Amino acid sequence: MVKNNFKIVVPVFNSEKWIKKCLDSIKYQTYKNYKVVVINDYSNDRTAEIIEREIKNDTRFNFIDNTVKKCALENTVIGIHSICKSDEDIIVILDGDDWLPSNDVLEYLNGAYQDDTWITWGQFKLLSTNKICKFKEENWCIDVDKDFHRIHMLRYYFSHLRTYKYFLFKGIKEEDLRDSKGNYYTTAGDVVVAVPMIEMAGHKHRKCLDKIMYVYNNTSSLNDMRVCPAKQLAIYSEIRHKPKYKQYNKQEIIANDINIDILVWTKDRACQADLLLRSIKDNFKSYNKIYFRYDYSTEAFKQGYAKLIAKDYGLNIEFIERTDFEKDTKGILASMKTTFMVAICDDDVFVIPTNLEDIMHFYTKDVAAVSMRMGEHITYCYGTNKPTPLPKFYPCEGNFLKWKWSEADPATDWGYPGAVNIHIYRTQWYRDMIKDFTFDNPNELEFLFNTNRDKFAPYILSFKTGRILNIPVNQVQTVCPTNPFGIKFSYTKEDLNSRWLNGEIIDTKNIYGYKNKGVNEEISLLFVNGDKHE
Repeated sequence: MVKNNFKIVVPVFNSEKWIKKCLDSIKYQTYKNYKVVVINDYSNDRTAEIIEREIKNDTRFNFIDNTVKKCALENTVIGIHSICKSDEDIIVILDGDDWLPSNDVLEYLNGAYQDDTWITWGQFKLLSTNKICKFKEENWCIDVDKDFHRIHMLRYYFSHLRTYKYFLFKGIKEEDLRDSKGNYYTTAGDVVVAVPMIEMAGHKHRKCLDKIMYVYNNTSSLNDMRVCPAKQLAIYSEIRHKPKYKQYNKQEIIANDINIDILVWTKDRACQADLLLRSIKDNFKSYNKIYFRYDYSTEAFKQGYAKLIAKDYGLNIEFIERTDFEKDTKGILASMKTTFMVAICDDDVFVIPTNLEDIMHFYTKDVAAVSMRMGEHITYCYGTNKPTPLPKFYPCEGNFLKWKWSEADPATDWGYPGAVNIHIYRTQWYRDMIKDFTFDNPNELEFLFNTNRDKFAPYILSFKTGRILNIPVNQVQTVCPTNPFGIKFSYTKEDLNSRWLNGEIIDTKNIYGYKNKGVNEEISLLFVNGDKHE
């Protein structure tokens, strides 16, 4: 028999009366192949104190103690991504004021997952009656028809105990976890999560279990149906009328994980843009589509782009020949379908492999952007030619960096929230931000971003090691002529275009893995024969 890995997620708030019983019900399980994360949602009673005492020195338990109030769904999402390492991990959701009724629950679940099961639910009993929960004459948790459709769901069947595989959870679109304002749903989170997974799994991979595996504490004053019944029912109705997820196979679900659209701005630098596209192919898999907007000042530069367009990169690219910069940029933003986007300039390069899967789940409403250029190694500012101190970092689940841009030196990259490129933003936020702006190039757009800093949320997130490096070996814009470039290594755009048209490409061997101290750093470029190199 396969020994599955269970990851138990326990969101809790003000449950000092119940949390020990909850944790004990986990500890007493006869099946020991599990890990637990407990997320305390800024309780104002003794909940945190009891948790720390009960899990002390038990390496199976992790504790996240929120310093601000969130909500059950957001805490569940954070907990899942903090503890799951494998797509095959089985997530078990146990509220902190509820508990498991017997010591063989995980043993039973391990047996249930021996076949190709992706998600299970049911059965539970009520604390007040000590009997299985019923709806009229049938169990509350029941199986559903093979052709289940959410619009026909007259009530919520998929209740405690809820378990599912990590890859299936990751198949839920981020926007479907959030309300119309972009915030996580504050109630009915179990419905928000379960319905898409039931649809994706299909009849073959979902299972309603008969065994009572959960004690639901319906005496708790924090019960959602007591606290906010009208709001819960409204969200339930909203979910029923959302588009249905199609049934997927496992590979499709994994492939459909968080993706973003990329906007590339390039002018007169086909050779450098070729390097950027190759680096996306080699080091960045989390994109949906590349919108490649190109501009040229001479016929020779136009020929350079014609050669680039004819090259097969194996990427999903739409090439947009320039008309008007503002019109083109706003038009591209309007056509994007993903929740997130990033703009990239042609002298940027992905220097190390980048997977956004984990970090994007921490892009909460207090975060302005996810930066792909910052990291603990950024201690120098190329623009000022001065050292730059690291900012104060705030606790962040997932081993990422989180800082308040307003607390950093505004003359450095750490205090610069409005980078129009290399920062990942919410697509709709970016659209709204620029809709009334008038601009002719990226530099003017960035100036407008930074004169509207009041519109940025307080925090920025990044990896501990930056993913993208800007290599400023030449300059094509004339708006900011004092911007430094080519101090140590200079290559004219004409020379690079000539090399490109004659079959040379920029080699990546001294660029990939480069250890930079600034977000902009000049590198001596090496060239190889493009035909032989490919």
